[in-house]
Parts: sequence; structure tokens; C-alpha cells
Amino acid sequence: MKKAGHKTTTLSVAGCRFKVDILKQDEDQQFFCLFQHWVQTDDKPDLYSSVFEQSGEAIMITDADDDIIDVNRAFEFKTGFKLANIRYKKPAFLRSGLNEEQTLENAWCDVKAKGHWSGEIKNRKANGEYYISWLSLSAVKDDSGKVTHHISIFSDITLHIQEHKKFKQLAYHDFLTGLPNRALLEDRFGQFVLHSKRLGQANKCALIFIDINSFKLINDTYGHQKGDDCLVAIADVLKNSIRADDTASRFSGDEFVLLLTEIDGESDLQRVIEQVNQGVSVIHQHIGLETPITASLGTAIFPQDALELDALIQKADTNMYEQKKLSSG
Repeated sequence: MKKAGHKTTTLSVAGCRFKVDILKQDEDQQFFCLFQHWVQTDDKPDLYSSVFEQSGEAIMITDADDDIIDVNRAFEFKTGFKLANIRYKKPAFLRSGLNEEQTLENAWCDVKAKGHWSGEIKNRKANGEYYISWLSLSAVKDDSGKVTHHISIFSDITLHIQEHKKFKQLAYHDFLTGLPNRALLEDRFGQFVLHSKRLGQANKCALIFIDINSFKLINDTYGHQKGDDCLVAIADVLKNSIRADDTASRFSGDEFVLLLTEIDGESDLQRVIEQVNQGVSVIHQHIGLETPITASLGTAIFPQDALELDALIQKADTNMYEQKKLSSG
């Protein structure tokens, strides 16, 4: 009203619906209202009102200026916002700072062009918490094609998103150590190869195959719980020995694989190997074992040793066994 000097909305008074024009008098900043009664000729408005109130999904109605004029009971219950406290506010306060601005801009572009948009956004509750919702936003037009209202329907999908993330975590990570499993290792190697090809570069990456020596003896002597503690501690050592862009994965029981991308040379490889050996050598002190733990490591380089991940793993595994024989001999 401050910009245009007027506002058109609807009010329900004593069961009757009114179209209301609120006008501002510029001289003394006073306001006056013109009420125009809407005569109901059939029972559809009652039906629509019942559907609106009884819906289990949160619904919000804004006018042509995108000011809130009504919300249903589900909206109040799920968000904690009462209509009396948010009427004539713009819905931006529900989502400000929680979403990419481009997402919201694209949504409004679709509404203006197509009359509808649906997608995932984050909304704020009255208590400050946020929830993830699937929003269906539609424009309502009159007979002349002019937009008169917007209807937003919110479906809370927070639990669904959390379950999806949990499933994805279980599908691509080792349950005990939390490290990426073989499936995620293959995916990250594939992404590295595609990225190198796209840039037209012959980038190198290194694979380090790690086997924990005498791990069966640890299980037999100290029990499986100590064996699990050992594996978790090793996983921590591996994560702390590599960069954020590299991958430490649990390949099988007591075997691990490191994928080192964008290596500069042999010095990078040796630095990681030394960090792994040093970290593994002190694990027994932290988990209560009498003798130090040792590991055997073997390496392979892409693309000079092999082009496929399985072949690289086999090459690193072979080199690891050769190193183990030399150490034992």
C-alpha cells in the first residue's frame, strides 16, 4: 500500500465473504475500506473452503502482490505460524537465507511463464527450525487472464530426504569404518578419468593397496571387538594421511585401498606411504594391544601401469605381496 496507495483483498465476516478495497488518503495518511459483498450462487465456495481447511497438506494463499491472505489449519499446525501473525506479510521470511536465490528466481519465472512450478525448497518454522518441503506453487487467474492469487502447497519431505541420505550412506560406505566401499571407489575413479579426458589432460593418479599383517592373529588373541577397534583406528589413520580430494576405501576385511588423484610425482606417493606406516605403528597404544600393528603396501600408477581400476588394483596387490615377501625374508 505504501507504493501503490491501495490494496485489494478478501475478508470473511460473520460467514459472508467480502471483496475489500483498502485505499490510502495521501494528505493525512488515513485509510478507508470499500466492502463489496460476494453473493454465493451455489455450494462450490463452501466445498472449496472445506477442502482448504481439511487438507492434510499445508496450504498458503497469497494475493497478486504475493502478500499472505490465508493459510489452512495444517499450515498453522506444521509450521507454528498463526494466520493472525503473518497476514499480509510476504512469504520470503519463511525461506530467506535457506535456499539458493537462483532456485527461487527460476521458480517465479516458471510461474509467470507457465502458471506453475514445483520443486524442493527449505522453509522456516516459527521455532526457528527448518524443514525440507516439496512446494507446488500455482498462479490463479481471472477470466481476463490477470493473476489474482498464488496458491502454495507444502509437503514435508524432511524424513524422506533423511532416509534417502541414510540409504545412500549405507550403499556406498562401509558400515564399520564409514569409509567409501568398492562401489564408491569405482565411481570416483571413473569421475577422475572422465574429468581428465574432458580437459584433454593425461593426469596421473596412484593406487595404494594396504593389507594389515597378522590381522587374524589379532582377532584370535584379543577378540573380534579389538579387531573392529583396530580397523576403525586404521581407517582414521588413512583419512588423516590423504587430501580432501583423495579417497580412502575399505576394500575387504583387512584390506584397504587409497586413490590419490593429481599426484605430482614419486615424492607425493612416498609421503603418504610414510604417514600411513607411522600412523599404523602407534595404533596398538591407543586400543590396548601389546604388540605394534604393521601393514604391507603396494602401489600402481594410472595410466602407466593400467587403464582400468581392476587392473590397477591387481597390480598394486601384486606389488604389495612382493613387498611383504621382502619384509618377511
